[in-house]
Amino acid sequence: MKRLSTLPHAFAVSALALAIASGSAVAQEDDSNSEPANLDITIDQAKPIVNVEQPRPTVTVDQPQPKIRVFQPAPEVTIRIPEPRIEVTQPDANVKVDMPDPKISIRQPKPDVSVESNPDVNVEQAQPQVQLQKADEAQVNLNRSQDQPEVTYEQEEAKVNIQREGQQGQSQSSQQQSQKSLMEMKGEQIIDRTLMTSDGNEAGQVKELVVDKDSKKLLAVIGIKGTNDEVVMPLDELQLDQDQLKVDKSAEEIENEETYDDSEYQPIALDVPINQFAQ
Repeated sequence: MKRLSTLPHAFAVSALALAIASGSAVAQEDDSNSEPANLDITIDQAKPIVNVEQPRPTVTVDQPQPKIRVFQPAPEVTIRIPEPRIEVTQPDANVKVDMPDPKISIRQPKPDVSVESNPDVNVEQAQPQVQLQKADEAQVNLNRSQDQPEVTYEQEEAKVNIQREGQQGQSQSSQQQSQKSLMEMKGEQIIDRTLMTSDGNEAGQVKELVVDKDSKKLLAVIGIKGTNDEVVMPLDELQLDQDQLKVDKSAEEIENEETYDDSEYQPIALDVPINQFAQ
């Protein structure tokens, strides 16, 4: 049995109940032997309107922490030890010369004297005969110090560069390109440029470009900042990075480079590309 929950449905049921009641009353008045009348009842059931309100679902996702594993291959360590710079300071020798007094012997012969009347006296003084007898060769005694020479060993801290795999090739390619750009420039474009160290400090200025007379190697003459000292550095160690001249060395390492001696080097022309002088 369907449940009618709307007002039209209730009205239809009420009308049906009234009709049935009326039919029953009429039937009671009829002869008890007469057959009951058949009732045709038609009910039009309208389509129900169904509204479903679905609230938003609440979704909870429990995401566990990811597991991350990093595999670090063994690093490749390259150690470059420059040649030591040895300085020997020899103090001046203490020289003593003992000169004995010379022995002087004078022998004066007797004068030849003759006396006459009314003498005319003339005294002739002979020149003394001086003989100088040199002593034997000077005796030189060299006393060497028995003390051991004082040796001072200064070890600079190692400079460590760490490069990840995949960065080394890129770094070498960048350095080669930088060196190529530098060599294609004219010398006059390098002179008076400030040279920067690996830690971003000013090391000095490029004073001149020269060639070693013996090795024919290209070098740059660097005037050390704050001093009158000048050193030479191989030109292939310099790099041009965004129009800035750099070297992968510290200021102290640059100061310890070979001192510039103009008698050992030949200046190059500055109005032509530097690579014309490369061997």
